[in-house]
Amino acid sequence: MKYTDIHSHILPGVDDGAADMEETLEMLKEAYEQGVRTIFATPHYIPGRKKKSAEELRQIHAEVCVAAKESMPDLKILLGNEIYCREGVLSSITEGRALTLADTAYVLLEFSTHISYKELFGYIKAISGKHYRPIIAHVERYGCLYRKEELIRELIGAGAYIQMNTESLPGGSFNRQAAYCRSLLEKGYVHFLGTDCHNMQARKPQMQTDLFKIKYARYEEQINKIMLHNVDCLLTNKWI
Repeated sequence: MKYTDIHSHILPGVDDGAADMEETLEMLKEAYEQGVRTIFATPHYIPGRKKKSAEELRQIHAEVCVAAKESMPDLKILLGNEIYCREGVLSSITEGRALTLADTAYVLLEFSTHISYKELFGYIKAISGKHYRPIIAHVERYGCLYRKEELIRELIGAGAYIQMNTESLPGGSFNRQAAYCRSLLEKGYVHFLGTDCHNMQARKPQMQTDLFKIKYARYEEQINKIMLHNVDCLLTNKWI
């Protein structure tokens, strides 16, 4: 299986991810060894905060692609942002200051962990209403959605897609958080997986977790759909 990681912080020196090109390449090699062949660099974008411009990110992305090509020639590195939803987010997206994923209509969105469901739903409706395809990053972090599958279904019905971090899936049967995350995966509520890797210490790439090594058979249908059908829809800018 060739994996696609749609959420990572591998660009050097642009956010709280990789500190420099050396760490970027270490992270990419780690991901590559775990079977990742397509990875999205998604540095944080927060409206109103000082940050690298879209043009600067594109230049840094191009430099990373060149640096990685010699040792990982078949690794595709694509660009986007993890966009924090706050005042000004819609204009940031529509005016091109915040980047969609690989220049498609898909946008990776982050929210405050304490956001209310009403506010989160409002962002999804507003962004999807502009013909974008919002992906809710690390869905497992939001208190308003935890163990509320009916709300997740409502968000999906409103045009949202769901991304989960791979590190949230492994764990024994007594790990209630991991068991809940696996149940969302098994029921088909997860459209994309990402590592959300930031560095080579506490938050290194973890795509090939124990879920894939030991429990793959149980989730084979869901993971195949995520990595093949859903990723293909993203890359070709089609609805899932």
